[in-house]
Amino acid sequence: MKKKWLLILFIPVAFIAFQCGYTFVLPSLHKQRLLAACENANRLVVDLNVFPESQNQPELPTYEVTGREAIYDLLTAVEFEHAWTAWRCMCYGDILLKFYADDEHLATLSFHHGESFRSKNELWYGNSKLTPTACKSISDWLKHHNCPDCDMAYKMRHPSDESLPPSRSSESSPAATEHTSTSGAQNPP
Repeated sequence: MKKKWLLILFIPVAFIAFQCGYTFVLPSLHKQRLLAACENANRLVVDLNVFPESQNQPELPTYEVTGREAIYDLLTAVEFEHAWTAWRCMCYGDILLKFYADDEHLATLSFHHGESFRSKNELWYGNSKLTPTACKSISDWLKHHNCPDCDMAYKMRHPSDESLPPSRSSESSPAATEHTSTSGAQNPP
């Protein structure tokens, strides 16, 4: 009899949780989905323009990394701490990572506070927290490829702010080289 009542209670709770976007999967499934979606990626656009146009934010540069091996190195550095994906911070993220196979868009991840990825409903819902090792590896990878990490993106958006918020690391990335077109618009070549 207890099992019947547990089942009767579980089904509506599970349905409501699903409708609200709560999902639970193994962390390895997120990585498998990411690797499968980006299997042919040979171009990564790192975009700092994460806010909707309606917010009238200044346009920031975009950066591009090419080469399957370099992008594969980034993807293999990704490790998720846990797979609760229903939580969402209230921001748009610091950086958009847009994966392409030549000109074909494969996936977009927003990188939040240097500690989680959100998939924009393409691969999973909500934010997925990265392991501390993955956070450092991804930040180092971005710096190595002359792209800003989350801390540098924050500083570029808030140049007059002398300090980083407490949730951000004290390290800063080296000055990155931006790609600009001859018309002055800031976008990848």
